[in-house]
Amino acid sequence: MPPVPDMDGRLYWAILRSQGRWADSIYDLKKIKVLKDLTQSIDPYYERPWGKLAPGDFSAIGYMEDLHTLIFDCRLRPDEGPLQVDDFSFLTRCKKLKKLDLHSTSFTDCSLLTELPALKQVYLPARKKLEHVEALDALSCEIKTDEPEFTDDTFPDYGYIPTGEILPPSGEAAVRYLSLDGTEHIDGGITQAVLDEMARAIRSGAAREVCLSMSEYGGEDDEDFLTVDIAYGWAVPAFNCWDEEGDAHLCLPVNERYSSVEEEAPVCIGGQSPVPKRFALDDLDLAAECVLYFARTGALYPGVPWARFD
Repeated sequence: MPPVPDMDGRLYWAILRSQGRWADSIYDLKKIKVLKDLTQSIDPYYERPWGKLAPGDFSAIGYMEDLHTLIFDCRLRPDEGPLQVDDFSFLTRCKKLKKLDLHSTSFTDCSLLTELPALKQVYLPARKKLEHVEALDALSCEIKTDEPEFTDDTFPDYGYIPTGEILPPSGEAAVRYLSLDGTEHIDGGITQAVLDEMARAIRSGAAREVCLSMSEYGGEDDEDFLTVDIAYGWAVPAFNCWDEEGDAHLCLPVNERYSSVEEEAPVCIGGQSPVPKRFALDDLDLAAECVLYFARTGALYPGVPWARFD
């Protein structure tokens, strides 16, 4: 029996989890029916009985003749991109596949799916990332695609506030309330030391939630306030304000590196509301500057453009 081939470290791990032991030969691969834990990669220094690590190579799955469930559940963190797989042609050898999840991978070629006669469910990346989409019409199975939360065609209109002159702030804090990860400071308690601590925590990524308000009650009484959510090297400063008519507005920074709204940032407003990367910052130093400027002036930092949503 031929030896087990080289493969990606995640596949090594998934086989070990599925079998409860190392596969000793191709014959062991043929017996695998379910493969779904690709969230980890085997340590490259871990002693293995066979083969070498080959990043991106998942072709050994093609030997799994009895495989009926293949789930590429491979993201441990929301900031991870799709799993890069060199070649998906191995799928055509898995004729017993019933359930297939490829939504978090680099899969594109839908024509491969027409060679899987037993397929009942398939979960794919967003349609705009796929090729030969017409092949999906020939499938009789349930088809789901991982569509983005936001699309460029349907995203609501917003006002654009361009960059402007950065005026030197006064020495005293303009805000009356500051909360850093739940630790609150009010009025005279918002000292320079507190602002310095806040800036350091934001720049290092140690901070998770910041709230500053022109009201001592933290965003109540229709007073302007700024919240900042931080995760995975990203920050979302969200400025909430009211105009003279009492209408509420939300302002978010415009990240000029992203022209589309279809890619989500790995951080949510309030830990729940997703936000496009276009309206989030992947520069924590810049995020700290936005927060410090608001703390000292009560105004938006003019060093970045802002989007205003009504």
